[in-house]
Amino acid sequence: MRTTILLPDELYRATKTLAANEGRTMTSLIEEALRTRLAGVDRERVPFRIDAFDGGGARPGIDLASNADLLDRMES
Repeated sequence: MRTTILLPDELYRATKTLAANEGRTMTSLIEEALRTRLAGVDRERVPFRIDAFDGGGARPGIDLASNADLLDRMES
């Protein structure tokens, strides 16, 4: 179906640029965005993951139970 939509100038330019960079039409980009939104899926969101880091623990002499000590060391 053919329709007309009104977009703010900056949104139109950003959409046109993104479509060109991806080698797509603006129609396909807008269609994908609408389908994604209507499906309740946000494609930009990915599960948050924290990788484990084994740095060998805190440096000697640092008291992890003392907020004041940690703050002093971070500020110095």
